[in-house]
Amino acid sequence: MAWVKIPPEHHPLFMAALPKDPRVETMKMFGGVAAKANGHMFAGLFGRSAIVALDGPAREEALALE
Repeated sequence: MAWVKIPPEHHPLFMAALPKDPRVETMKMFGGVAAKANGHMFAGLFGRSAIVALDGPAREEALALE
């Protein structure tokens, strides 16, 4: 699979979707942006997609999607 550059216009959309919480930090990563809390990454941009870390029932529900 060829590398797909993260479109810069996605950065402000990603930032606007993050929780307004002082514990959330952002960092540049691989040409995109990622978010972490308590030192652990929980969301980021990859190619033309957003990624998020989920646990428990939310994770199972997301994995069941087509």
